[in-house]
Amino acid sequence: MASNRANIDNLLKEIMILAHRLKVMGRKGSPLPSGGSDMLRTLADGGSQTVPQLARDSGLSRQAMQTLANKLVKSGWVRWQENPAHRRSPLAMLTPRGTALLEASRSQQAKWQSRLAKGVDEAELLHASEALSRLRALLENRPIPAIPPPTPPKVTREKPLKPPTPKTEPVENEGELPVNLL
Repeated sequence: MASNRANIDNLLKEIMILAHRLKVMGRKGSPLPSGGSDMLRTLADGGSQTVPQLARDSGLSRQAMQTLANKLVKSGWVRWQENPAHRRSPLAMLTPRGTALLEASRSQQAKWQSRLAKGVDEAELLHASEALSRLRALLENRPIPAIPPPTPPKVTREKPLKPPTPKTEPVENEGELPVNLL
């Protein structure tokens, strides 16, 4: 049990360092404030949302998300839209400027993400992702996601080899036995 606790400790240390480095790489050359690209990505992928919805999904407080949303609105990357379900909680939505900025950001990220992808085996990434998902479920007191069964390797069936066709040589001396039969 003590060694597993040490493994968790080492894993958490690596996660924190990696998370910081990923944030730095993600923000490199971006005019967005910290957390801004995450909010733009969430709006692009999930559509218009209220500040409380965005906060719940990101793990930020509602107040912190409101401050971030106000900055993005002021910069013209996000705008407020009337919420038919709740009069006092407008929906945040991407503007065309926000969409263009997000596309440029994703293009930049794709470059360094492909470099990372080349350095780690696909199966390792899948296992790491599953382990992190289970750890997050434990932290959030949610049911632990089931581990999907491993996918069997693709079996390629080779065509059976045809036996070589024997070469027939013209018979010169019909009465004599061939040398290889002697």
